[in-house]
Amino acid sequence: STDPGHGVAATIFLAVPPPELGDFVVAYDEIYIRGATAETWGSEMEHKYIGHHFQSFLFDEHGGRLTEIGSGKSPREYYVEQLQNRLMKSETSGFNFMAGSDHIKGREEALRSWLSIRRDGYPKLFIVGCPMLCWELERFRKKTVKHGGKHIPLDEGNRKVNTHADENLEK
Repeated sequence: STDPGHGVAATIFLAVPPPELGDFVVAYDEIYIRGATAETWGSEMEHKYIGHHFQSFLFDEHGGRLTEIGSGKSPREYYVEQLQNRLMKSETSGFNFMAGSDHIKGREEALRSWLSIRRDGYPKLFIVGCPMLCWELERFRKKTVKHGGKHIPLDEGNRKVNTHADENLEK
């Protein structure tokens, strides 16, 4: 799952085991590039791709739909070019990306449920080897409004802070 960006581009790699092994998801690796370009992302992705099999690639469609003034191309187009040029493809999306959800509130609720401890004593999501994802999750806060001199939390995330990696979990 990829969130493109010039400030930070982030990709989270998720594994979903067969149902007979349990109902959980493992975030097992990441790409987190400050000052990213599609080219720098492609180079990092190529290292992660070698020797692995991917079911699908997901992309943040909100950021992916923006276009450059000069070329008229979107970030998604540049990232797709990287997949094509480096012959990196997945089973379902090929050399392309599937669209991530644009329904932010629904995505946040889904991630909260993945992080909640279930009856079996474990959450649905396990995170291994993703230091920047952990860093962002530890610092994630809800938006607040000042009411009567107190800050009251709202039921939505504060997206003005670093949320590049954690938004990939939500997609």
